[in-house]
Amino acid sequence: MKNLLILVIIIFISLSTIAFAQSFRDKVIISPDISFLWNFQRGFEELYRFVKFTQSMKIVYSLDLADRRVGEMELLIDKNRTDYVIFAESEYEREINNIEFELNSTGEFDIIEILESVKSVNKTDVIHRLQVQIKVLGDIITKVPGSSKDLVLNAAKKSSKLIGVLSKTL
Repeated sequence: MKNLLILVIIIFISLSTIAFAQSFRDKVIISPDISFLWNFQRGFEELYRFVKFTQSMKIVYSLDLADRRVGEMELLIDKNRTDYVIFAESEYEREINNIEFELNSTGEFDIIEILESVKSVNKTDVIHRLQVQIKVLGDIITKVPGSSKDLVLNAAKKSSKLIGVLSKTL
């Protein structure tokens, strides 16, 4: 039991320090090609998301996880494991959906009103991070097999759409 508690503390500390990483690859804790551990990590990410009580905390955390998913895609390509890119891509798209959900959680999609209520989220920073993610996704598209290209392209389009919505509020 004590070892499990130590493991949980280590994982939570590593999850909380992700924001200080320098590149997308630096944010990767466990690569998706190590499926058991990656699924275990995803479970802890969801548990950590559960303790994020405010909209702004959830948006920033989803953005951090989206960064991590892009890093996982880059890492998988570096390892020539392009068959696993689909897992990281689907989780990336899920994080973008989570951001949209939080922005729309009032039930009406009045983006200006919602973002004004989420004052601690720096809209310019969110847009910039999404733009960098899209750029890296563009590089990833050139390196994955045909079946994965469409999925990565759709994820980039979804992020681009979110940028368009956020840009209207600046």
